[in-house]
Amino acid sequence: MDRTSMDVVLSQFDKTDVFDQSYPYYSIIEVASNNDPEVVPEDSERLLEFLASIEDHIHDGIVPRGETQAKEIWDLRENVANACIRYGYCLKYDVSLNTKDFNKIVEETRKVISNSSEFTDSEKQSIITNGYGHIGDGNLHLNITIPGFDDHDL
Repeated sequence: MDRTSMDVVLSQFDKTDVFDQSYPYYSIIEVASNNDPEVVPEDSERLLEFLASIEDHIHDGIVPRGETQAKEIWDLRENVANACIRYGYCLKYDVSLNTKDFNKIVEETRKVISNSSEFTDSEKQSIITNGYGHIGDGNLHLNITIPGFDDHDL
């Protein structure tokens, strides 16, 4: 999920950032296994190998201290759509594409809005365009949210 997604969740649900500084992107890696790590250490080894393979792209991380903290972290991701709806009228698109292009479509959408003659400069500044999704299956949730729609029951 991008920083804009994180910001809209934090502001709309009055939450505190779980990191000491902000980053352009956030990923959640959840690992589950039915295997006992004492019996099948390969599960832990595979995770460590994966993390080692992407370590040049990792700037920070959190290993949750129990179910409560894990839920708090997942709630940030799971509440992006609801946060956008709280902000205003939200146009939602599900787009399948290569993960390397996730941010490109978000940036291109921002450019279209920025160059549009349909909105005033003030309106352009208030429109939130954010992206988050599923890296594993190449599905990006692209949201374009315009303030003013205030039916918070949706």
